[in-house]
Amino acid sequence: GTGVPEAGAPQVDLNQGEALFEVTVAGASLESQVLGEDEPSTFFTLDFFEHETQATPVVVGLTPAYDMTIQYVVKVDSFFLDYMSLQTIKLELNRASGVDFQTLGVALVPLRKALEDLETGSGTGGRAAMSHFADILGAGGQLLGTVRFQLRLSPSVLAPLRTFRQLALPPPSSPHGLSVEDPAVAAASAADQAPHASAAISFTIKACTGLQPRVGGHNTVVPYVSYQFPGFPV
Repeated sequence: GTGVPEAGAPQVDLNQGEALFEVTVAGASLESQVLGEDEPSTFFTLDFFEHETQATPVVVGLTPAYDMTIQYVVKVDSFFLDYMSLQTIKLELNRASGVDFQTLGVALVPLRKALEDLETGSGTGGRAAMSHFADILGAGGQLLGTVRFQLRLSPSVLAPLRTFRQLALPPPSSPHGLSVEDPAVAAASAADQAPHASAAISFTIKACTGLQPRVGGHNTVVPYVSYQFPGFPV
């Protein structure tokens, strides 16, 4: 992948089965009380799959506008679509100090948002790309601010994505304890049979705070979360 300014992204020649994936790190809103200064010099680094690490320009201030777009030429196959459905990109916030830098925190960007935006037409056909926001968390879990970003995939990915969605659908089932007459079960079954006439709902469980162990100290807590949406298994 190569990083280029947002306004001047060059055209890329693609081979058969390839597509362009773009990540734009647009800007951030940083917390001065947590960072300890009003004019921090910051930049983001990011890694995607096996490509080289990319970095935004260094920008001063609490509302830095990085306006950096990184382009990746990707091979569109079931492995890539599965990777995009399940994985995240880490955007690491760094403070520059001369020739040195310090990593302050990280924001996790779900790659599935690129697939969802493509399916809704965001960033294609002359439409503006949808902006998303992610929290930047420090090593101790403190909120350092938020980062604004956009994700774009070539429109050519839409057809293989639809095929991938259909092949990945589980067989219709009635979860234990739920009647097939239950509206949620009926809606889930209908979505399985007609995915292109359905809507998608996504849930993100981001963090837990204030957990109290029944026995032992705080370092003995190993929490996890399970969730069941009506009509679907846990």
